[in-house]
Amino acid sequence: MKLKTNQSGFSLIEMMVSVAIFSLVITIGGAAVLNQNATFKKTQHLREINDNLAFVMEEISRHLRLGSNYNCGSSLPIEEPNDCLSDAEITFEHVFGNPDNSNDQWVYRINNGQIQKSKNSGSNFPLDLTPVEVEIDPDISGFSVFGSEPNNGFQPRVLIRLAGVINYKGQPTPFSLQTTVSQRSIFE
Repeated sequence: MKLKTNQSGFSLIEMMVSVAIFSLVITIGGAAVLNQNATFKKTQHLREINDNLAFVMEEISRHLRLGSNYNCGSSLPIEEPNDCLSDAEITFEHVFGNPDNSNDQWVYRINNGQIQKSKNSGSNFPLDLTPVEVEIDPDISGFSVFGSEPNNGFQPRVLIRLAGVINYKGQPTPFSLQTTVSQRSIFE
C-alpha cells in the first residue's frame, strides 16, 4: 500500500530562510534611509552656513564699493588712503560718512576666527557677522587694497579673501571665498 503525501505549502526551513532574507533587506534599506536623512541634514546645514557666508561677503562688498579712502588696519583718523598686500583689517569712509569726522569710519576685521564690523572707527565691535560654526583662518584670509592713492589714475579696488572651516558636529568642512571690489566713484 502506498501512502499519499500532499506537499502543498512551504516547509519550516523555507519559511525561515525567506523571513531572514526579508529582514536583511528591510534592515539594509532602513539603514540607507537613515543615512540619507543624516546626509541631507548635514548638507542642508552646510548650505545655510554657505548662504550666510555669501551674505557676509555681499555685505562687505556693497559697503566697500560705495565707500572711499580705503586703509588697511585701523590707523585712525584716515589721513590718506594706502595700499596693502594683506591685512586682517580694513578701514574706510562709508558712503554717508564725513571725511572730516574721524569717528564715523567703518572697520571690518578678522578677529578670533570671526569677521567683525564697527561703524564707529573701531571704538567697539558689537557685530560678529559670521555664524559661530564658521572659523576664519587669519593666515589665509584678509583684505588687500590696490590703487587707493589719490590722483594716480587707477580705480581703487579691494581684494577680499575668506578661508577657513565650517564645524558641524565635530566635522570640519573647509571653504574658500574670494572677490574683488572696485570703488564706484573714481574721483572724490
